[in-house]
Amino acid sequence: MKLSSWKCFIIVLRIIIGGVLLYSGLFKINQTFTQNASPSVIVHSGQSSQYIQLIDDLKRTNYFWPFLGAVEVTCGLLIASQYLSLLGAVLLMPVSVNFLMFQFFVGHDSPSQLIMTLFFFIGNILLLTYNYKSLKSAFLQFRFI
Repeated sequence: MKLSSWKCFIIVLRIIIGGVLLYSGLFKINQTFTQNASPSVIVHSGQSSQYIQLIDDLKRTNYFWPFLGAVEVTCGLLIASQYLSLLGAVLLMPVSVNFLMFQFFVGHDSPSQLIMTLFFFIGNILLLTYNYKSLKSAFLQFRFI
């Protein structure tokens, strides 16, 4: 069985995106359970500090941060599995759009984070494009009952 270069690229992309999501999700979950019961309140000023303050507030809710971690772990495992990668890419799309919009509107001070977010968004688009026929047959068939 001969693999085309496009298929090899998609397999490597799935492994990279899945691995990074798995690591990031486990880090978020672990960070939630290892932090102190009552985190200190830090007051920031300025545009970049609004980003930091928002992330701190999301962490302090004690449900959103581990939930985001669980979503990242789930999507990462599905994408890296190769077999269920289309399901993982579909589930990851709202998350990657949200990350991208967050970077554009709130956290645009770090170019490395913006590049990483763009990598995930474009990678997710590539994964969905690669499986377009399956995606089309699953979501774009209109039948009257």
